Amino acid sequence: MRAVGIVAMVLWMAFVSGCGGNSRPGPKGPSDMEVEEPPEPPPADMGSLPADKVEELNDYFTKKGAQVARCYQKEVERRGDRSFVGRVTVRLRIGKDGRASNIQVTETTLKSPPVEECIMELIRGWAMPELPNPVIWTWTFEFQPAW
Repeated sequence: MRAVGIVAMVLWMAFVSGCGGNSRPGPKGPSDMEVEEPPEPPPADMGSLPADKVEELNDYFTKKGAQVARCYQKEVERRGDRSFVGRVTVRLRIGKDGRASNIQVTETTLKSPPVEECIMELIRGWAMPELPNPVIWTWTFEFQPAW
């Protein structure tokens, strides 16, 4: 029983010496305070779009769907496979002038490099609506054979 008491006393002394024995009294100084870093700002030239510009881009990409479908249809005909269906999601930067850059396929269920490359090449040539500021835009094209 006496050994348990000694062990308890040693543990208590270790606890007390480890709990603030080295801390200095008084209020914390500026170097002791936790400073929360402000969130990193977004890239300087990127911003949100007014609703009318978002709608204009949605309409533009919807209308261009027929042009993009030709990339897909060409591959369907080459393969002769009606089960070749899926979607391709692209992400791009649209500048204030309506030109696309940094075009990339971010997701695809087609897994068809010829179709994906054709889509990116088409987008490079598009003259989209002018914008108040550049934006990052994501769009998904869905494909299924017309025949």
